[in-house]
Amino acid sequence: MTDTTSILLRNSALRRYVSAKEKIVFATRRHWARLWEPALSTAAAFVAVAWMTVAVEELAILWVAWGVLAVRLLIKWLDWRQQWFVVTNKRLIVIDGFMDQSGTFVQVDKVTDMQYRRPPLGQLLGFGEFRFESAGQDEVLNLVDYIPEPDERYRQIIAAHFLPAEKKEEPKTIFVVHDGPQRGYPAGPPSYEPPATVTQPIPVVPPHDDPPARRGHLPGGPTTSYSETRPPRPFLEGGER
Repeated sequence: MTDTTSILLRNSALRRYVSAKEKIVFATRRHWARLWEPALSTAAAFVAVAWMTVAVEELAILWVAWGVLAVRLLIKWLDWRQQWFVVTNKRLIVIDGFMDQSGTFVQVDKVTDMQYRRPPLGQLLGFGEFRFESAGQDEVLNLVDYIPEPDERYRQIIAAHFLPAEKKEEPKTIFVVHDGPQRGYPAGPPSYEPPATVTQPIPVVPPHDDPPARRGHLPGGPTTSYSETRPPRPFLEGGER
């Protein structure tokens, strides 16, 4: 089971917007600091109403107002549970809403610039925000705030979409040229052109009646005569000499 499949199985909200064919770089909820305002408002209202009702019992009606703030905090918490920022190998996706759920995404190849910022409160509590600029006119995914572990998320986005992939060096073929064509070659014999044949004309003398010429002597060359003296054969009776 891949990481993408396991993440989708654990979170039903992501299965609506993330395809199983996509590879999830990371998927995170917003930082809990996004609930600090309704949480502080509800806590402060509780202390105030409790103090006033102890002093004046007729002010118990104020608990109704505090109940409204408590319900508001519950809705904010349920809404926060459904807020996701998902980065895949193809898209940037922001999911919002509990009762009115929506998903916004932009293709990665259309993102031209990204700005990463950690406000003072974010440096204290550990969250950051990202601003994306796309090539289109309508920047539907401009600001994504309250992202936990922002430094790690920033490095993951940069590594996945903004740094060029390292190219593997292809093996190089080395051609070795030898002196003689009879030797072996690892990549096939090179083109070999035999040397040009230089011919020298040889004079041909037609034969004539000169005996030395018939014997193969060239005109003007030395001539040699041969003579042979045979000894007389002995006379044999009944035979011939």
